[in-house]
Formats: sequence, C-alpha cells, structure tokens
Amino acid sequence: MTDGSPWASALALWRAFRHRLAPHYSVELRAAVGDASTLLDVGCGVASPIRKFAERLPHTVGVEGYKPALDASRAAGIHDEYRLVDARRLADTFERRSFDVVLAVDVLEHLSRDEGFDLLAAMEGIARRRTVVFTPNGHVHQDEIGGNPLQAHRSGWSVEDLAAAGYEAIGVHGLKLLRREEARFRWRPKRVWRLVSDLTQPVVRRWPRAAYHLLAVKDVSVPPAP
Repeated sequence: MTDGSPWASALALWRAFRHRLAPHYSVELRAAVGDASTLLDVGCGVASPIRKFAERLPHTVGVEGYKPALDASRAAGIHDEYRLVDARRLADTFERRSFDVVLAVDVLEHLSRDEGFDLLAAMEGIARRRTVVFTPNGHVHQDEIGGNPLQAHRSGWSVEDLAAAGYEAIGVHGLKLLRREEARFRWRPKRVWRLVSDLTQPVVRRWPRAAYHLLAVKDVSVPPAP
C-alpha cells in the first residue's frame, strides 16, 4: 500500500481523532505550564515529560535526588541547568519567587504525607506564577526500580487532598480501574485496553476522581486572602 492509499488516509484520520480524544499527557502539562519563562522541574528523572516542549521554554532547571538519573537527563540535554538536590531540601536550595513555574511530575507519591505537604509549600514559595503536580490518583503500590530507592511509593494523593491544598485537578490516562503499577494495563491485548482508556479520557478529565493520574495546578500569583 502507498501513502496515498485509502487505508493510509483512514489511519491518519483515526490517529488524529485519537490525539484529539486523548492527547498525550505532555500536551495537558504544556498547557498547565503556560507561557513561563523559567521552570523548575523537581524530580526530573531520566526522561522528564517536558522534553516534548522544553525548546519552547526560555530556561529550565532540572532537580533530581538520584545522581544516575540526573546524569542521564543531562546527557540527553533536556534542561538548561541541573542540580543534584533531594526534593525534601528544595526550600533550602532555591530562593523565594525565583521561578515562574515549579513542576513536580511523579514526585509526591514517593514522599510521606507530611513530606509531600512540605514539598507543596516549598514549591509554592519558590514559584512566582503557579505550581503544577502530576501524581497517581490514590495509593498505587510500587517498589524501588532499577536500584533507585527513591522510586518506591510511600503515599497516595486524592482530588480532595489536592483541593484542600488549593489545587484544581483534571484526570489523565483514562479510568483508574484499567491500570495497575507503573500505569501498565491490567489485561491484554494492550491495544484494546489502550483504546478503552482513550475513550474514557474525556470523561475522567472532567471527573478526575475516576482517573488513574491527576494533573493539578495552583495559582500562586495572587496572595491568599487573610
């Protein structure tokens, strides 16, 4: 079949439809980051999702507590600068209001509840405009991965938890019941359940309590009322 065949055209239309139905979560993340000039990426890991739009951001700094992951990200050239810093020491490392946006993707769940709330407070002090977090919806079991003890999950976060901290959340990655640890699908074939997940994405985006992941944003540009 050639690229101009009816099959190829139908496939292209289907892919475009799926992209609109359930865009990659980096698209939602990019919208949450907005027009930031400076971004602090906490727990950037080996392959931060900002790699898909980092070239549109004037200046980004990656923070990671596990040196092999930091070195891998630096080798990939995802961020403009890197700092080897434990997320729990964030407030001691960066000045207040020093970045437009502070982002933490898949970080909260690796901390205890108290440490997680402390991290949110630290992020909100460092950000000038907004803070953005991405985390599983509720507790999802995970042990350390690849010899990195920081990968173990120590807490779970709900829509209500984030709302109590001033965050507005949307749901990502379809229905929670379809996935398990590391967002892997529970059943096979994967392509079928990926389609089911895509079809449920518009629903969970609006009703995040049913989603596998939560993407939450807090505007810190306006001080809270006394």
